[in-house]
Amino acid sequence: MAARAREWGILLVAQPRLAGGNGADVAGHQGGGCARGAVLHNIGGMCQRAGRFYAKVSVQPVESLRMYQAALHSFIAQHGEDHRNVAASHTDIGNVYQAQGKYDEALAEHQKSLEINVRVFGCDHQQVAGSHNNIGHVYHEQGNNDKALLQLLKSLDIEIRVFGCDSVHVAKSYNNLGIIYGEQGDYENALLQEQKSLEIQLRVYGHKHHSVADAYNNIGIVYTSQGKDEEALDQYKKSLEIQMRVYGQDHPFVASAYHNIGNVYQEQGKGEEALDQFKKALEIYIRVYGEDHPRVASTKYSLGRMYRERNEMDMARELFCECQRIYSKVHGPAHSMTVNAANAAQLVTRCAEESA
Repeated sequence: MAARAREWGILLVAQPRLAGGNGADVAGHQGGGCARGAVLHNIGGMCQRAGRFYAKVSVQPVESLRMYQAALHSFIAQHGEDHRNVAASHTDIGNVYQAQGKYDEALAEHQKSLEINVRVFGCDHQQVAGSHNNIGHVYHEQGNNDKALLQLLKSLDIEIRVFGCDSVHVAKSYNNLGIIYGEQGDYENALLQEQKSLEIQLRVYGHKHHSVADAYNNIGIVYTSQGKDEEALDQYKKSLEIQMRVYGQDHPFVASAYHNIGNVYQEQGKGEEALDQFKKALEIYIRVYGEDHPRVASTKYSLGRMYRERNEMDMARELFCECQRIYSKVHGPAHSMTVNAANAAQLVTRCAEESA
């Protein structure tokens, strides 16, 4: 399917007239406008699915973008500019640009999607809320949190009117707002948003759901930022308990919970407890991902810091060097994470030499 869609996509992007005019080039003379519309719909849908395949499975942004652009040409030829499929295609294209770090292009596409959705559905519709949310996320990635906040608040306002207060869409928006407030240093407001999100998740899912575990984790992150270690530890432990019931022992979310708990223990000066948590996280990550994965590297880095604090420089150097090797393999030798690990290894080497 993807290969066939790719052929159509190349044709339509290179020759958009094939989707326009009287449609004879695409549909031939079999049934006139109805046949042409059916063919354009099939081609558009096929290209759209192929684009999502390339985006999620093959991670080929150029091919994905080409397919989405072909789908856009087909949908415009079939429906005109003001149609939900055209808006969806602009969103798909915007997501590719966002993943590539081309934020101005992404904003332009999401803005087009928003304008179409407003004309098609009116202001109070979930698709319009989704467009505001997408624009907000691009602004967030640009570091423009004030504009991001404005868009996310618009999205939340629409979602409350459309879905009501006890909706997972609303809960997710509260979480998004909490992240922005936290990055702005407004921890009280961040905590309020995350607690609202948790309350909704509990009412919707009950106490044994991964979304509830995520909500506890997010509250823990805010408490950590506030320096409230005991409160953070309580939230992380609640998250861990649910994650283990939902996923079992060998899951990355469980490992992440162990890592978070380890970070709190480290801040509290509880070295043995921190080491125990980091080691549990590392064992899970290795079983799940293998030895050469960034999460394995980040956990080894945390362990290296712990051993450095304990003045066990040989162990610390070994872990930092292993961390450097993994990051270099995954990201390349010039990446900031690789360089930081190399610097950490050099530092403990100098400390070991000076103390010898």
